[in-house]
Amino acid sequence: MPDALLGGILSAVPTFYAFEVSLRGTVPRIWRSFLLRKSATFQDLHEAIQDACGWDNEHLFQFRASKRGSVIAGVPDHSGFAARVPDAEQVPLAGDVGVKRGLWCLYEYDFGDGWIHEVVLNDVVERDGRAKRVLTGGERAFPPEDSGGIPSFSRCVAAATGEGWKSSMGNEAERAELVGWLDGWKPDEFDLVATKRAFDS
Repeated sequence: MPDALLGGILSAVPTFYAFEVSLRGTVPRIWRSFLLRKSATFQDLHEAIQDACGWDNEHLFQFRASKRGSVIAGVPDHSGFAARVPDAEQVPLAGDVGVKRGLWCLYEYDFGDGWIHEVVLNDVVERDGRAKRVLTGGERAFPPEDSGGIPSFSRCVAAATGEGWKSSMGNEAERAELVGWLDGWKPDEFDLVATKRAFDS
């Protein structure tokens, strides 16, 4: 095979970022890992996090370089009253952030509950096939939507498992009401096969 043709075939193999996303403030750690094409945008990364973690994509989000750093991407505000936020659909992953391995950025979802995710870039890999994203791992269930943020997370876990429920969290009637609202949510449950089936594309 001529070198030029071989080079063209090799260069056609897509490059992926190998990300690991974990939720700050939770012990044991709640995390997911996936591959996402290098050609993707921060909107694609947002959607991948939503689908991998089981969020419902009902709230605003933003990516920051650090807790107090400037916003890398998010949902732009066209009112003219808020600070300019770069549109996640227009900001490529391979842009200004670069490809530095380690803690890549922070992803905040639902500004009321304030869920902060650490987005770690573990590797940059080449992978044959037409996939745009591939789920590779994870542990434990992410919190239910609108459950109140990290301060309320331990209460949800205690109610769901029946372990560690304290009188300061409420009486048994309040626990039963919370269990009903949680609707079968189990903090230790994560079905990789089912999530991967819905995630991979």
